[in-house]
Amino acid sequence: KNKRIWSTWNQKNALSLHPTQLQILQRALRLCRAGGRVVYSTCSLNPLENEAVVAQVLRQASGSLALVDVSNLLPGLERRPGMTRWAVPREGQLLWEAPKGHTSSMFAPSKVE
Repeated sequence: KNKRIWSTWNQKNALSLHPTQLQILQRALRLCRAGGRVVYSTCSLNPLENEAVVAQVLRQASGSLALVDVSNLLPGLERRPGMTRWAVPREGQLLWEAPKGHTSSMFAPSKVE
């Protein structure tokens, strides 16, 4: 881990990593064979780099991908459930859902999704 990260971290940096993480996962999915498995993991605690990325690729897949619980394969691995809601910083505010008429891959899935 880079110890300087904590002293230089800011919301802008966190927001800028979302598209990079999204591209990494999208590339992995393109390289995966049908019926294969992709494991996505980051070193971040930021839901914009984790849950938001997974939510977006599931949206884009329109049902052709599945999120699979594999906890039984590694029973000794300590884990916690992912977040289902998170705030997105935008223009000095924390938004919990995309503004009307706007879409963003950073927001949690709606109840309809």
